[in-house]
Amino acid sequence: DITWMFSEQQQQSITSGPPPPECPDPLFNNSPVDFTKVAHVLLPGQYRGYNYKPHGGFIMNPGTTGQVEVKMPMDAKIVGLTRYLESPDKAMQYLITFVNDCGIEIKFDHLAVLSPRLAAIAETRSPAMLDDTRSDPNNRPSPELFKAGEVIATSIGHPNIKNFSFDFGVTDYRKPNDISKNKDWVALHDTFIASEWYGVCWFDMLPGDDSGHAKKLAETPINPSKPNVVSDYCKNVPKTTLDVDGGKPTDG
Repeated sequence: DITWMFSEQQQQSITSGPPPPECPDPLFNNSPVDFTKVAHVLLPGQYRGYNYKPHGGFIMNPGTTGQVEVKMPMDAKIVGLTRYLESPDKAMQYLITFVNDCGIEIKFDHLAVLSPRLAAIAETRSPAMLDDTRSDPNNRPSPELFKAGEVIATSIGHPNIKNFSFDFGVTDYRKPNDISKNKDWVALHDTFIASEWYGVCWFDMLPGDDSGHAKKLAETPINPSKPNVVSDYCKNVPKTTLDVDGGKPTDG
C-alpha cells in the first residue's frame, strides 16, 4: 500500500511504498452532495469562529431536515474514522478521512448517519467522547477502497437543533498551495502545516455545472453583518485572510 504522510522535519509530504500513480483527470467523477439541496457553501481557507479552517462545507436547505445522501467524489481508501458526541445536544457525529493513492485526501465531518458499510467500521473504533475528535494514528481502520459515487452517509449535522450542515475538505499532498509561498501568511500558519499549506479550493474539481454552482453559492455572505467573502485558496474570491485584520483570527 502507498502511504502519504507529512514530515515535520522536512516540512513536506512524503510517501512510503511503491511510487504513487498519476491522479485521474478530472479528479472528481461525482459531487459529494446534490447541489439542488444546498443553501450555502463554506469556503475553504478562512477563519470561522476564530479558528482557521482549511476545509469548506455545505449548509443544506432547511427542507432537507439534514436527510441528504453524501457520496464519494472519487475512488479513495479510508484512513481514519472518529465518532464523537458534539455539544450542545450531544449528537453523534462522524469524522472520516479518505486518501487516493495519487496524493489527494478527502475529509468529511459532521456526518450523522453512516452507510451500513461505514457504520460497521465505526463500531470498531473507540467509544464516542463528548467534543473529542482525536483518533489514534496507530490504530487506523483497514484501508478499504470506497468507489466514486458510493453513498457514505444519509444524514448530516444536528437535525434536532436544525443545524443541517457538514464539512468537506480536500488536501493535495503533491505540492504546497500558492498562499503558503507568502512569508507573511506562513508566519501566521506554522503549526498545522500539513492541512493549511496543502489545503486546496475544490470548486474546480467538481464535475459539470456543480463547479459554477459552488462558486456562486460561496460568494453570498451567510451572515449579512459580516459581509467579507474570504478565502486563501479560491481564486474566484477577491480577498484573502491577509486582507482582513492582517490575517489574524477573526470570528467572521
